[in-house]
Amino acid sequence: ALLGLSRELARRDIYTRAHSGRVSRLCVELGQRIGLSPEDCEIARLAGLLHDIGKLEIPGSILNKPGPLDPDEAELVRNHPAIGAALVAPYIGADVVDAVRHHHERVDGAGYPDGIDSDALPIIARLVPVVDTYDALISDRSYRPGRSREEAFLEMRAVAGTQLDAELVDSLIEMESATVPFGGAVLGLAPVGALLRRAEHLLHNSAAPAAAAITAIAVAGAGWLGVMSGAGAAASATGTSTSCRGCATT
Repeated sequence: ALLGLSRELARRDIYTRAHSGRVSRLCVELGQRIGLSPEDCEIARLAGLLHDIGKLEIPGSILNKPGPLDPDEAELVRNHPAIGAALVAPYIGADVVDAVRHHHERVDGAGYPDGIDSDALPIIARLVPVVDTYDALISDRSYRPGRSREEAFLEMRAVAGTQLDAELVDSLIEMESATVPFGGAVLGLAPVGALLRRAEHLLHNSAAPAAAAITAIAVAGAGWLGVMSGAGAAASATGTSTSCRGCATT
């Protein structure tokens, strides 16, 4: 049943499909980094994969709207965590359901849908928002291009301790900073996972999939060889950017 829901969302919204996959993988990587058990890492994987499933109930015209949302549209989007939790609750454990419901809560209690603070949020319900925010910030959206990795770090640090768990923000930044950026790589040193993630961003966030596939392969290869500057790689995929619409930093 969950696979069917995920496939339906993938058919409706290519960004959410790619974003959820990346969030799922990064949740596991961050969970492993901070010492979560294999069982908790599996919960984090599923929570990352399913966190936006509630967007099935949001019209595509709103999800992909190029301009600002009006108040009614924004309120509808804000309902997706509660909708998602209700959708997955019959099929999966309470830990995953809680993480889906709470991925837009803030550690200071000013988030939604329940307005609960970090003391009431389990670790995975605090981890998913950090990864979700990071991937949303560096991804191209219909209403704005993505930020660079360094810009995303700055924005996340600015809201650490109020919107996002400060320790988890630090851990994610340390994890991602350990990867060799484009232009800084030398042959044999660039982590393949980081290069493939960058290529995946280019592939899934383009309106021209065939051209994007060629670009993704070229950028990944260039990063591996260390022949593409960090600015050039970022410009080819993103350009100037602003905050994400649905993430914790909106």
